[in-house]
Amino acid sequence: MRSFWPNLFPLIALMLLAGCNNQSISGTYTAQQVDGAPMPFVMENEEITLELLGSTLILGPDGNWREFGQMRVLNKATEQAVTVEASTEGTYTVEGNTITFLTTESEVPMADGSTIMQRNAEALPGPYAGTMQGNMLITDQPATEAVPAMRVIYRRQE
Repeated sequence: MRSFWPNLFPLIALMLLAGCNNQSISGTYTAQQVDGAPMPFVMENEEITLELLGSTLILGPDGNWREFGQMRVLNKATEQAVTVEASTEGTYTVEGNTITFLTTESEVPMADGSTIMQRNAEALPGPYAGTMQGNMLITDQPATEAVPAMRVIYRRQE
């Protein structure tokens, strides 16, 4: 009598793998480097100096993500500095070791106390990719109106 188990096993394995893709990478990640430089990361133009103090990325098992970043912004003309926390969120999909991020909302406090809230798809960065290498997540984030394109490397917190 022929057993049906050998035929059923690949199907069960495929279902289990498909169901745990997001769960296997879900967790909290902390930014370690931006464009090869350690945190805190500094960038500037003629008007401001922006220091990225830290960033935490949370990948949920449901395919949603949220990132919180702390920044210090120095206005060079007034020599006044303010520390702000920005947040961004969206969804992600996983295929192999590649993660595709889609931003759905971004909230950036401004030095004058106002907040820029973006939910309009045209105003948000397009999809971007990340790859898992062990406990490291490497993302290539697209440029926005506020910041240039950058490579950010995160380490998964245990």
